[in-house]
Amino acid sequence: MTSKDRLEASGRIEALRRKLDEQGLDGYVVPRFDEHQGEYCAPHDNRLAFVTGFTGSAGVAIVMRDRAAIFVDGRYQVQVRQEIDADSFAIEHFYDAPLKDWLRKNLRKGERVGFNSMLLPSTWDMDCGQSVVAAGAEWVAVTDDLVDAIWSDQPERPLGNVMALSRDYAGESVADKKRRIGQMLAEQGADVLIEAQPDNIAWFLNVRGRDIAFNPMPQSFMIADRDGRVEWLVDHRKLPNDLSDFELDGVTMSSRRCCSTASGPLPPGGWRSSMPALPHRRSPMRRARLAAACAFCAARSRLPRC
Repeated sequence: MTSKDRLEASGRIEALRRKLDEQGLDGYVVPRFDEHQGEYCAPHDNRLAFVTGFTGSAGVAIVMRDRAAIFVDGRYQVQVRQEIDADSFAIEHFYDAPLKDWLRKNLRKGERVGFNSMLLPSTWDMDCGQSVVAAGAEWVAVTDDLVDAIWSDQPERPLGNVMALSRDYAGESVADKKRRIGQMLAEQGADVLIEAQPDNIAWFLNVRGRDIAFNPMPQSFMIADRDGRVEWLVDHRKLPNDLSDFELDGVTMSSRRCCSTASGPLPPGGWRSSMPALPHRRSPMRRARLAAACAFCAARSRLPRC
């Protein structure tokens, strides 16, 4: 890292700390995940690289008011030391000394740690939250990402073209998949499937996309119910004017709730805030609804390989 890079990195960290002060927080978690929590992310979503300078494919950082740490696995122990300012970040092992352990051991009583709930897997949310509480601190979900707020030249969200996948290649119609998924929802006592994995949605709707390199599926979200009604939360700018090749009967497309909209920013809380109220995620009914996501795995496993 050059002296110029170090100065720029220091400025970004200080800007994030000023944002902490505005929000009444003492720390903020910066993961590499995007809203779909995959291995690959678009330049728009590489917040970890923006804050720390680290460009590896896996990692997470925490920035406190007076200290900071970055967590990477064994693949990146050399690279991380070349890319970050070691005076600003302590380097921890992603697996041997994970974030949840750091939180439990290093937080002070009463400190408030913020995170963007759209960017953390549910297991991280639960494990880190338990560690924070054990330390006598507070685990705080924020409505607007703090890194985005200081990233003045943040790249735009990807708008790769979406294309229809012929049934000759898909092997099954969307209508048949809706029937099978609806049956599986009913068997699990679930009413609605909320799907956030782009590969699952691409399989279900027989589409492909070009939002992220090496990932032939569009970034989107989807809501499906047991009666076959589907709402596809996708930026309409990705789709062609002529949709005759797509299997969209019974599918409503909505940019209103999508994470990438043409009409402006989402309401506080993101796309989740505009969805019908669901029981708390730890309630039995909530578990049943979310457990229905495994219906995709069951349905896909029964298809012949192409």
